[in-house]
Amino acid sequence: MVAKQSKKCRHPRVIGSSNSMSSLSSPRDKSQALAGALVRSKTETCDNSSSRTFARVRRFFQRSSQSHPTFTSGPSVAGGGEAPQELTLVGSAHYTQRSISEAGPEALSAAVDKDIDAEIQEFDEDFGNMYFTPFKDFKEVATMLSNVHPFVQVAMGILVAASQIFTTKANLDTALCGLLNTVKDVYVLLSEEDTVKNVQSARETLGMIARVISDAAYFIKDYPEAKSSWSRQGKNPMRQTQLVIDDYARMLSDLMQQFRGHTVRNIQINAYRVLEDSGVGGMTYAQSPGLVGNKRCLDNTRTEVLAEIINWVQDASEHIPRIFWLYGQGGKGKSAIAHTVVQWFQDAGGLVSCFCFARDRQAEHREGKIFTTIARDLADRDPSFRRALANVIARDHSLATTSDIKLQWEKLILGPLSMVRGGTIGSVFVVIDALDESGLESSRRDILSVLASAHAVGLPRNFRILVTSRPLPDIKDALRASQHIKVYALDHISVVLVERDIRLFVSERLGNVRDIGATEIQRIAQAADGIFEWARLACDFIQQNRLGQTAKERFELIISLPYGDGRTLLDAMYAAVLGGIVPEDQTSLGRFRSVMQQVLFTAVPLSMQALNEIRSRFPCEEDHYDVAVVLTFMASLLSGITDRSSPIQLLHTSFHDFLVDPVKGGAYFVGASGMHDLAFASLQILCHGLQFNICGLESSYLCNAEVPDLSERVTKNIPPSLSYSCQYWAQHLQMTTFDPVLAKFVKVIVGSEKILFWLETLSLLGVFGCARGALTHITIWLQGQNGFGDTLMMAQEEIKFIENFGSAIAYSAPHLYLSALPFAPSNTMISKMLLPKFSSLAVVSKGCKEWPSNQLALEEPTSSVLSVAFSPDGGRVVSGSDDNNVRVWDAMSGVQVGSPLQGHTSSVNSVAYSFDGKQIVSGSDDGTVRIWDAEKGVQVGIPLEEHISSVNSVAFSPDGKRIASGSSDTTVVIWDARKGVQIGNQLEERTSIFSVAFSPNGRRVVSGSSDNTIRIWDVVKGSQIGNLLQGHTSSVFSVAYSYDGRRIVSGSADKTVRIWDAEKGVQIGRLLEGHISLVFSATFSPDGKTVISGSADNTVRIWDVERGVQIGSPLEHTSAVNSVAFSLDGKRIISGSDDATIRVWNAESFEDAIHIHEKFKSSLQSSEGEPLSSFMAHVNPICFSPILSHALNDSERLLGGLSLDNVIVDSDPVKLHSDGWIKGPRGRLLLWIHPAFWGSFYSMRTIVVISTGCCLELDLSKMVHGHKWQECFKSVALT
Repeated sequence: MVAKQSKKCRHPRVIGSSNSMSSLSSPRDKSQALAGALVRSKTETCDNSSSRTFARVRRFFQRSSQSHPTFTSGPSVAGGGEAPQELTLVGSAHYTQRSISEAGPEALSAAVDKDIDAEIQEFDEDFGNMYFTPFKDFKEVATMLSNVHPFVQVAMGILVAASQIFTTKANLDTALCGLLNTVKDVYVLLSEEDTVKNVQSARETLGMIARVISDAAYFIKDYPEAKSSWSRQGKNPMRQTQLVIDDYARMLSDLMQQFRGHTVRNIQINAYRVLEDSGVGGMTYAQSPGLVGNKRCLDNTRTEVLAEIINWVQDASEHIPRIFWLYGQGGKGKSAIAHTVVQWFQDAGGLVSCFCFARDRQAEHREGKIFTTIARDLADRDPSFRRALANVIARDHSLATTSDIKLQWEKLILGPLSMVRGGTIGSVFVVIDALDESGLESSRRDILSVLASAHAVGLPRNFRILVTSRPLPDIKDALRASQHIKVYALDHISVVLVERDIRLFVSERLGNVRDIGATEIQRIAQAADGIFEWARLACDFIQQNRLGQTAKERFELIISLPYGDGRTLLDAMYAAVLGGIVPEDQTSLGRFRSVMQQVLFTAVPLSMQALNEIRSRFPCEEDHYDVAVVLTFMASLLSGITDRSSPIQLLHTSFHDFLVDPVKGGAYFVGASGMHDLAFASLQILCHGLQFNICGLESSYLCNAEVPDLSERVTKNIPPSLSYSCQYWAQHLQMTTFDPVLAKFVKVIVGSEKILFWLETLSLLGVFGCARGALTHITIWLQGQNGFGDTLMMAQEEIKFIENFGSAIAYSAPHLYLSALPFAPSNTMISKMLLPKFSSLAVVSKGCKEWPSNQLALEEPTSSVLSVAFSPDGGRVVSGSDDNNVRVWDAMSGVQVGSPLQGHTSSVNSVAYSFDGKQIVSGSDDGTVRIWDAEKGVQVGIPLEEHISSVNSVAFSPDGKRIASGSSDTTVVIWDARKGVQIGNQLEERTSIFSVAFSPNGRRVVSGSSDNTIRIWDVVKGSQIGNLLQGHTSSVFSVAYSYDGRRIVSGSADKTVRIWDAEKGVQIGRLLEGHISLVFSATFSPDGKTVISGSADNTVRIWDVERGVQIGSPLEHTSAVNSVAFSLDGKRIISGSDDATIRVWNAESFEDAIHIHEKFKSSLQSSEGEPLSSFMAHVNPICFSPILSHALNDSERLLGGLSLDNVIVDSDPVKLHSDGWIKGPRGRLLLWIHPAFWGSFYSMRTIVVISTGCCLELDLSKMVHGHKWQECFKSVALT
């Protein structure tokens, strides 16, 4: 149906009244006035288009009986003018005309009193029909359209979706009346018969109209938030509203004129969406992940598959699969199809995100940023999704930068979507392009798991994910088996259709080329064999001007190209194209290989400018030529050629395959020999380009994100070649064999202040996360090389420096020097070699001479930690405590992950991870065993309840299929971990069982008991194996197998640790003695060479198994140590204690590597909430030492000249905050204090600190800060 203009005018008009309702003295007077208004409505003319909506009339009727609103005449605000400040009454044209004089006041009043509700209802229906009809008519028109261009489908679909907002939000603020009326007029026009006839030819303009209408719908939907935002910014909401409405009116007016006139003009499109940051801007985001403009299908090609995808996206049926997998062999046009659809949705204002993998960006590990990037994209386009996402991040800030793909999907995609279900406009469309180019199978395993998971089945009805890839086995296995995924194979499309599309493409490209006619075009289409990339290259080749060759001759050449013997059709084409570009002389071929090596083996695509800057540092003088001598001629194979500042990228991944394969590439084969040149050049660039305060930051009080023009400073001061070298020098070095020349450059960087300048640059670039990995590569590369021992040691110390102070450096670059360097242990090479080159820094008066022994606190709130375990990857720690809770911690940051796992009703005695890290098992005094989903933090299934007393120990079998539990009820129970049921009979001991452990092959279980013995059980048969292991003289609290299964270790209340032969059942080696109280826990290191034990004597001890002696000094807690464990890599030890702490120790040096005392906050109570300084004469000195002369120099600088007249000092105290920063007023950064010192840190009001660990006192008397911070370094010539 096409809507036509009604003969009967249905546009009501404003009724004016000189008397306000408040002046009427009785309800009867009000009723008469109201009835009069209704009666007069028919007599009004229809020439004034209604800008007062149905909702305003409803509000008048609703309020008229409760209050006394004033009625005034008001101008229409459709296009401009002032927004109405007071409600105006809108009449309806359908009422029977009747003058007030014809009915007496009494009769009229009675009629009104009796029928007012009926009148209101009738009025509502009439006005509602008038207002909503254009939107309903348009929806019918859009539904009936057929055989239209897919882009028209997209635009019409978005317009239909937006119309639902206009109808459901019709009762919004009266200030929006003009905008609603303007939009309604657009829908009226779009529903007219002439408009519908021309919709195909004007589809570009239709798309722009859809984009503006969509944005207007978002503006209306989020108008309350917009007003609040303007108010917070000090802007006048009414004025801002009118400005926005006027601009929408301008845009829509211009677009509708363009639509009617069938012209295309440059009309400025503005968007008005309230997108406050709220932490979303800090999310990890992949570089250039989205749409590539030149990857688009030629118009009128691939119409069938494009229509298939568009129909799938816009079909909101419940049964429609939410995921669409488009696959095909290389060159079939998958990416072009995907990018075409994305472009259409973007052009029409749809909610879309496109994430592209690329072979030449694998070094970035984009897979770890996939859903953080997609979430940010959606948040940048939809305010409601942004608010929901911000709420998620506010609850757990670590989610903004997590690389856990499953966590990203669950928390950053599914979580916000569930909050805004039904609140988005139209479909939410996500594209994951070229998934096969992510890298190794392991790089996409979690992505495939997420897409194939049950979670994807329940996605919102309007959420769609399009995935494109080649049909690699792992992708095929994951996606084809899932019923909620629609599968579409480009390889199976009719040959006739594919040839038709290729013919259209070739005709477009070669239609005006001399001697190339319909026959030649048909032959090219047939020869392409369905590969669009081949057809594109063929066209480029034929169009190429080459001395002595006609286009027809070039056509004959490519048509007869031979292939086979390891070469594909595309390979043959690449060889032909390069044959026409690259001269056959060795100089030209050598330069081609050298430049293409550089293009292929740089970690990320670089521009010609950056490639030349790097090449100018190559070791061989002959290589210092402009890459343009090669790249200029390769426009058919590479993008970015015409612009020296754009990244050079391969147009198709198959060209990479051709170049790096000696069989395919032949004379054009490019090997990896250029890695040495890239490493050499990167090191040279670092040596010459790194400098102190490279971006000229004026103040140390700001974090990087607060520097207003940081991005401009970075662009100006850090050239692309230096940015690249800072990020990838170590990666290139790792891929070369050791070279003394390169090692000397490394020594210059690692052994001098340049290493600090490098860390500063990484901080400013926002890529500080790569620093530790880079130095790890360096230590591996230098390992065992004579003459570079000091350099190796320095690099190892710098890794520890980053581990200790990296968070502060990444947050604020100046604090690399102010907050990190002064705290380097005094006996380290960093402190001895680098600190003397800097002055005017804070001085640590009393501190540790080694790296902080306690680096990290895993805070257990006032409860004993009874059991601890590492996750298999070492990234998480699980703990069980006597407050009945299981907790999961981040092993590096010490932050609790999620909420406590609650369910037990008594102390949790034992916890363990499954060997795949996906599940946690716990045993409790409440007699139950519970299984938890380690990722979701929820209980799996019901509690396992066969025991009738405390469960003292639990363990997973190595394959994760079984669980063993030992209880005070004298039994060992074996459970089916998946079904949650007991397997076989209970293993009876007739004595309390304190500990159980599986053998590495999962066939045996060892148990330790209160009868001083150890038993070994056959899990399958359910019977004891051999004799009791006897020797302990008191209860055996702990047992564990060695990783090779040959030995068992036990810890006992007799204060000893013993080693047993697991096969013979006899004690071996010496008794491990040294503890002076009960041994609660003991276990082997993964290599079996050491044993650790935890005791009630408050210590953790490390034992040499072979010699039977203690290694080093005990590692101390302040209360009993209940549980100890090794990480699977053997580098860390974890211990849980009655002192309410968990400590992670450096197993390699057997020093305490990670710990913060749980009670650190208590030592800050005296200063919490109080200022650390106030003005001199008005103010106390800023001092973190008992010596007043150590107070901060020039403290007024930190306070910024504030006085008691214009600030309440207590509202902005200078103090140590919970994030470790000492901040002044307005969040000014003074210093960052490492968490290890928080509990023993001198606050402003502390007289003395008594601590068993380090006691930190700071001398700030000479420290520069704020605008003088740069004075900490005096530049001298660097070698």
